[in-house]
Amino acid sequence: MKKLIRTVTASWLIKVFIVSSLIAQFGSTSFACGLCSGKQENLKPQYYMELEKIHEHAVKNTREANVWTVYTAIFRTLDFTFQSPGSGGQTHVNISFSDSEMAMIRQALESYKELVFSYSGGMMKINMKIEIIEEPLKSMSPVKDKYWLSPEDAKNMITGHYAPGHTDNILAYVKTNDGQGQEVPTFLWGGALGGDYGLDGAGWISIQDGGGIPTNGELELHEWLHVVDWALYHRTNFPDELVCSPDDGRYEGQDGGDPCYRRKPSEPNWLGFYYHIMSGHITPEMWRVARCRP
Repeated sequence: MKKLIRTVTASWLIKVFIVSSLIAQFGSTSFACGLCSGKQENLKPQYYMELEKIHEHAVKNTREANVWTVYTAIFRTLDFTFQSPGSGGQTHVNISFSDSEMAMIRQALESYKELVFSYSGGMMKINMKIEIIEEPLKSMSPVKDKYWLSPEDAKNMITGHYAPGHTDNILAYVKTNDGQGQEVPTFLWGGALGGDYGLDGAGWISIQDGGGIPTNGELELHEWLHVVDWALYHRTNFPDELVCSPDDGRYEGQDGGDPCYRRKPSEPNWLGFYYHIMSGHITPEMWRVARCRP
């Protein structure tokens, strides 16, 4: 087993050559499909066969899980004045998370941590620090006529609360709709940036809660997989085509996306697709070295 791992990880030049050749011959779509067990065996070079052999031994792996460090900031109150879309006037909101909503976020975070450990085959675990930021958040960044919580909006409020160079990603929550008429038009529900645009080289995830966060961890896992996708390529030099985006999920009968997964009508959410990414596209050896911190 150790010899096999050394063989697979010995030369990235060989891997990049294989990747380039495969993409040139079949295109990136066929390449992604060829990563999955039992799919288009004729497209798999020996390199991927060896990766699958490593994957088969994951259950027997006795090494400690790799640790991904997350700093989570929950901004209790949004006290924000913004340009109202269309009207040209300004709107002011003062929106706060209730204690029960805080508890739901904590439950979602626990679910997310459990999913990461389980779906990675025990090869990755989340080490998380959670802080409630009582100082009101007064800034959100515009995207056309909508808004999201960017790293620059939070930077001055959380600097010194996490360890630069030792934090893989920052996760921030803000409530943008109180259900009683106060609402900030948001550009997205959850957004993610790689370490190139995050703070101090850490990935960035923000969640704009416009009416209830699911507690199953699905939303957090989706955004985290965007950061993982960026980090595996930019931090650990794995070929970018190895891992598909969590946005590449498709229903049965739809075109595009990851060709070796289709969500069935009986599936209640996208967790099956995320498991597919984490257990099929990302191997145990990749999980062992994954990081976003510089």
